[in-house]
Amino acid sequence: MHWSEKFIGRPYIPGVADCMVLAEQVANEVLGLHIGIPTAHETSLRGQAEQLSRLKADFAVRVDAPIDAQPVLFVARGRFFHCGAVALIGGETWVLHNDQSAGMVVCQRMRDLTRWAYSLEGYYRWIATK
Repeated sequence: MHWSEKFIGRPYIPGVADCMVLAEQVANEVLGLHIGIPTAHETSLRGQAEQLSRLKADFAVRVDAPIDAQPVLFVARGRFFHCGAVALIGGETWVLHNDQSAGMVVCQRMRDLTRWAYSLEGYYRWIATK
């Protein structure tokens, strides 16, 4: 069983269980890292996107290639940020993310995500302590 499977199907709850919360949960439960993202989360998509934009440099550094269980950031509709966690499965890059339209955590191939609604902003590595 891949580590990502235990997260699939968890509900999307704005400000409580959203994309940023999921990425931090993966860091904690899979990598054993304490990230410390502020607990006050925005609930609107615009607010969440702005919060991701403000916080990314404080909690992660950009890397050149995907790293398993580390964050990935997207731009949706040209202006809204969305994040997930890289899941390297069978030699292919997948993204575990909490999708509002699905209402839950899903895992999708990177190539499918970037083909439809998302543009890759970048791959990241957490700045955290164990």
